[in-house]
Amino acid sequence: MSDIEQQRVHFDAIAAQYIEARKSPRHIYLRDTTWQSALTDPVVDLLPSDRPIQMLEPMCGACEGRQIVEARLAKNVEYSGFDYSDAMVTEALKRYPGSEIWTQDVTQYEADKDYDLIMLVGALHHVADHAPDVVSRLGKALRPGGLFILSEPVHNNPLFRLVREAIYRKNEAFDAETERGFTTRELNEIFKNAGLSQVSTLYPSLLAYVLWGCPEAFPMLDKGPMSLVRRYVELERHFWRSTLAKYLTFGMYSVYQKPL
Repeated sequence: MSDIEQQRVHFDAIAAQYIEARKSPRHIYLRDTTWQSALTDPVVDLLPSDRPIQMLEPMCGACEGRQIVEARLAKNVEYSGFDYSDAMVTEALKRYPGSEIWTQDVTQYEADKDYDLIMLVGALHHVADHAPDVVSRLGKALRPGGLFILSEPVHNNPLFRLVREAIYRKNEAFDAETERGFTTRELNEIFKNAGLSQVSTLYPSLLAYVLWGCPEAFPMLDKGPMSLVRRYVELERHFWRSTLAKYLTFGMYSVYQKPL
């Protein structure tokens, strides 16, 4: 079985658990606050304001990227999305019936139109060995000036890399044979080689992420009153753009742009 087929089988198997866990109010609050910080007004202003935004979400899962963009932009979005997991595509179409959402292997994707915005939400590490080719393929689907928005697991120090690898081996939410995180440098190099320039980067995956960012993997940590969650996340977000956070984070949120 190829690594891509192995990922498809794996995600079909955990889809129900993943979907249910991510309904957690603590996870949703952290997710929304993080993306509010990542998608700043200067970033949003780079998108068209005189017509609907053409958006593509590869490896869309249950269309989390669509939810984030529509909530943050408050602009008309014409959405397309695909995923290789039949279970996730079924869930996505339940949430957005009649939408342009289909089953597709991202490593074989060939665009038939151009987009203003492409968004990958925690997806690229599922096809880590194919990441340069995937980003290159997707970058070709961006219009000049278009944005590529990304969130991905990263490890910028050796200890966190060892921690991640141990978790991937032992936790059934992950497939250690086909998944791995990146370094910030590695991701930035992949996007640079695809002809995309970095606009902004955020490093928000600190303690709050460990507690509430992956409830499908760590349900035992998804605890605490919402009042505590809100206070702690508001405190932590002051550090998300710091150099210290870069080396203590488990993930980064970046925006890249295709040259005009």
